[in-house]
Amino acid sequence: MRQTLNLTLLFFTLAIAQAQPTQHIWLIGNTADIPPGSPYWGQLRQELEQASKPIYLLIAGDIIPDCDGKKPPEAPIQAILELARGLEGVQLGLLPGDRDWADSGADGWDCIRDMEKYVHQHAPKNVDWLIDKGCPGPEIVEIGDNILLLALNTQWWNHPHRKPIPADAVCDEIVEAAIHEEIEDAIKENQERNLIITGHFPPYSLGKYGGFFPLSTHLLPPVAGGIYAAYHENIGGPRDITNERSEKLSDYLLGLAREYENIVFLSGHEANQQILSYYGSSLVNSGAPTAASHVAHNKLARLARAQPGLIQLHYEANGAIQYTFLRYTGDGFTGDDTGALYQSPCQPDGSDIPVNQVKVPCLAMDQQENTAAPNQPDSIRTAAGAHYAAGALHRLFFGPHYRTSWAAPVMAPVLRLDTAYGGLEVLERGGGRQTISLKMQTEDGRQYVFRSVDKDPVSALSYTLRRTIAAAITRDQTSSQQPYGALAVAPMLQKLGILHASPHLYVMPDAPRLGQFRSTFANMLGMVEERPTNGGKGPLPFGNADQIYKSYDLFHEMYDRPNVHLDTREFARARMFDILIGDWSKHEDNWKWAGFKQPDGTLVRPIPRDRDHAFSNLDGLLPWLAERQWAVPNLEHFNYKIKSVRSLTYQARHMDRFLSIGLNREDWLQAAREVQQALPPEEIEKSIRQMPRESFELSGRVITAKLLQRRQDLETYADRFYRLLARYVDVPGTNKKEFFHVLRQPDGSSLVEIRQQKDSSLTYRRLFLPDETREIRLYGLHGDDRFLVEGQADKAIRLRLVGGAGEDEIVDRSEVKRGGKRTLVYEKNKDAIFDLGQEARLADSWNQELYYYDRTAFAYNTYFPIALFSFNTFNGLVLNGGVTFTRRNFNKRDFSAKHKFSFQVGTLNNFSLSYDGQARHILHKWDLLLHATWAQPDNFNYFFGIGNGISYNEDLFNDDYYLVRLNRLEGRIGLQRQFWKRSQATLTAGYSQNDVPDKANTILADSTGIFGVGELNIANAEAALEIDLRDHRVFPTRGYRLRAAQELGFIDSGQSYGVTDLFLEYFLSPRLFPLTLGLKAGYGNSFGDVPFYKLPQLGQNQGLRGFQRNRFAGNSRVYFNSELRIPLAKLETAVVPLDIGLIGFYDMGKIIQEMQVDEDWQLSYGGGFYLIPLSRSYTLSVLVGASREETAVISLALGTNF
Repeated sequence: MRQTLNLTLLFFTLAIAQAQPTQHIWLIGNTADIPPGSPYWGQLRQELEQASKPIYLLIAGDIIPDCDGKKPPEAPIQAILELARGLEGVQLGLLPGDRDWADSGADGWDCIRDMEKYVHQHAPKNVDWLIDKGCPGPEIVEIGDNILLLALNTQWWNHPHRKPIPADAVCDEIVEAAIHEEIEDAIKENQERNLIITGHFPPYSLGKYGGFFPLSTHLLPPVAGGIYAAYHENIGGPRDITNERSEKLSDYLLGLAREYENIVFLSGHEANQQILSYYGSSLVNSGAPTAASHVAHNKLARLARAQPGLIQLHYEANGAIQYTFLRYTGDGFTGDDTGALYQSPCQPDGSDIPVNQVKVPCLAMDQQENTAAPNQPDSIRTAAGAHYAAGALHRLFFGPHYRTSWAAPVMAPVLRLDTAYGGLEVLERGGGRQTISLKMQTEDGRQYVFRSVDKDPVSALSYTLRRTIAAAITRDQTSSQQPYGALAVAPMLQKLGILHASPHLYVMPDAPRLGQFRSTFANMLGMVEERPTNGGKGPLPFGNADQIYKSYDLFHEMYDRPNVHLDTREFARARMFDILIGDWSKHEDNWKWAGFKQPDGTLVRPIPRDRDHAFSNLDGLLPWLAERQWAVPNLEHFNYKIKSVRSLTYQARHMDRFLSIGLNREDWLQAAREVQQALPPEEIEKSIRQMPRESFELSGRVITAKLLQRRQDLETYADRFYRLLARYVDVPGTNKKEFFHVLRQPDGSSLVEIRQQKDSSLTYRRLFLPDETREIRLYGLHGDDRFLVEGQADKAIRLRLVGGAGEDEIVDRSEVKRGGKRTLVYEKNKDAIFDLGQEARLADSWNQELYYYDRTAFAYNTYFPIALFSFNTFNGLVLNGGVTFTRRNFNKRDFSAKHKFSFQVGTLNNFSLSYDGQARHILHKWDLLLHATWAQPDNFNYFFGIGNGISYNEDLFNDDYYLVRLNRLEGRIGLQRQFWKRSQATLTAGYSQNDVPDKANTILADSTGIFGVGELNIANAEAALEIDLRDHRVFPTRGYRLRAAQELGFIDSGQSYGVTDLFLEYFLSPRLFPLTLGLKAGYGNSFGDVPFYKLPQLGQNQGLRGFQRNRFAGNSRVYFNSELRIPLAKLETAVVPLDIGLIGFYDMGKIIQEMQVDEDWQLSYGGGFYLIPLSRSYTLSVLVGASREETAVISLALGTNF
């Protein structure tokens, strides 16, 4: 039977292959590099004419050399258009690159739009400009029946200047979270198709833009060449994929490559040919049409050629994907290399070449081998999640949650696909990070979705955590959700008059109608509900809406059309209901919106969706810890009382602030009262009883009791929520011409109105009160807007006016007697008109972000506690603890200030308290630094004398002869400029009180001429420059770091001193060998009357890891360190992924002291091991050093201690 089936499959596959032609994808990038007059275009056209069809030719960016501040040159564009004109069976897609954006210049957005306009005006029908208006994408292109191409404008991420933002309302998706959501939904919903993601920049590359240079670049000129390479490898300029802007996109795309198999990434940035295998996906780059540059080779490379040409991909009907490299010689093209990218799943040969896993006809036939549906009853008794049952200890740490409800079998009807809802046709899998879902459709086009009751939230974790205990814990915490909570929520929403889906519990049948999804969904317990979508026959569902919007589509409409009005009172009622039921997961994706045409525009009503987190029960020790605001800020335990409204509403913080700008305190209180009135106790209990009887008996009564208490307190929570929203309020206009009017009132309040200039229609009005609102920010967006501020007051709310694009007119005639200028104006247009009066000030900031509206800019102030242990033989075991507070405001989007309060206590009786403050961008890009320390005593601990040859006696050491105590009180102030990711320049000045008691029977009592014993008050200044070109701060494997510092000190007794410190580090990891060599050279010098504790030192963490810390001190020091790291194993443990390796080191150094002649170098050596859990940021190293004096100097620390 099986042999017959195999022959049938083979015959079927051959028949399909004959019926469906191979689809060919041709890839070229950097066509701007083709010399004028080159025969290339004619030769390429000839190749296209003779090749098998159909062909999709992708030009992957850098079409023109540069805009150069003018309109783009037409000749390079026209050459491409003429190439495609009249070609049958060839479709051409154009993607922009960084050079098309004026080489990442200030005119980039204008240039790319001019290019687009030219293409649209002159292109033949078979040419597509894939992404319009400079938007990021993704744009989805269907190629044939079985290929889906997702095009990204990678330069949108990389561009350092003006580019489209959400408030411009020119792009459908422009928030990164929404872009990621659309990409991932497309992947999940098209798992039966071959998927291509394309953009100009590759996510990873073996070329120079990926940081791979030939050896000659590193060596010539010496050192400088290596520094040049390290900069481009680890820091990156505008063309390097390692720069901070591109790096985010690259990391995200590589994450997709790890998570989903068989994705092909196409790019054209590097001037070479590359095909790389990456976790089952493929990275293909072809950007050398007529000339090529260096490309490296490593184990990922299937093809790596520094030769001109193009790459072809051939998608065969049986699922196989072949590649061909066509080399260009100047005389034409020749097939130079060919191979298999993916094997056919129909006929795998057992080789290392991955098998294509997408749906192909032979697999579909194989799945039908046993298609008979078993006889199933009308209803089945089943448990939603019996695997969540746990013992007492597990429940103590991870929570009892709703485990009994998950484990209790319930009776559910079997979904009859042929008759339910008039008959359901299975369409495709749904998206979503936790729920397994299946989209279905009725004959009249109405869509329904089956959502599994059980969840798998592991996809929300990073790839490295998905096979660890973190994944098991995350899955287990699904039991904190009430499995049938959605059934109880729907009837309450019905009473509130809020549009909603009404889920019904079903068991999916084991039926042939499920097709390829049968193995996944058969016998699964889930809920079916109608989807809010456009399309279908007759009126749309959800109140007979005229239009259904996604959240980001709605925001786009609201930016662009002032006559789109949200029913804000209904939205407030919906949000108060979310607070009542403890649903903390109402982010933008969990809403849709129903639009209803009105005589004056469109009325929009909310449709809240996805009630997985209603009634979330976060009991247990670890969930309690995770619920802390500093840990996971959006978690809130469903209890009788709400502890944090901020946490409960955190995921919707940006949406709430945008959609509720017209609501005042009374509106929110009224919304709470409406919820209370619509849901009396009997209705709440009735709704909770909609859950299966077995679940109600186990948890329904407690849920009801909690709801009743929360209902009683709902007005209190409404007031708390309103005060969170009202403190800082952003009021955006639209992209039309508007008139913003602010009237300051004598009581300190401000009345804000927005009217349309064309007809004076009122679109916004709100009275802001000074005890509620600290700051109002008005945004003009696009259009020539007018701002007028009037009125008199003793005190007033601060007002920020942000004109946006357009020739705006800004007038302030207000008078405020106290509090300084209360109107700040942000306007860059040189044609804007100003009349700022006495109360307004024109802000002048280098930060361009301040001049445009960003809906997601708001961030809460946060704090984070930390405690960790370290150990070394000098300080003993040390506990470091503290808390860092991070503050944010309008001017500083990342943070405005950080305040760190910390302490240290060690087993050698060291104790210190310290404060570190950082105020962001006080002087242009310079930060203000503040520091204070009180140490009794400081961690100096031991002093062994001055000089290179000073003796050491272990017995004296054990008798504390070398023990000193440095008590210190210090304050410092300074400036710091951060650049190049991790590099920084620092200028500081400080004052310290230092006290070293002259204790009997110690080295200080027996030595003469040691300056610094007793009390010294020191004023000092320090300048430091650190250039960090390493690939990682904690555990570097490649790159350079240079640090130079100079301190000048002035002592109250009249002396002065100076201390210089220099070092250079270099890390090298050969591409073909898993070793890391670290080299470091350091020099220190001092002059004047230097306190002994300020002298250049050598010791455990000062260049000689085999000696005690501070072992040698003197006028000058010089040292050399070498370190070799060898990785041993990469373990996929059940706890965390773990890298283990060995470290060996050899150090040499000496003190150079005036009037002393000692040329001997002090030598130390040793080794240890390192552990890397999760990532290099958490590296733990244990080193044991030795020397002529020591046999085991031990250190345990984060990082490498290099």
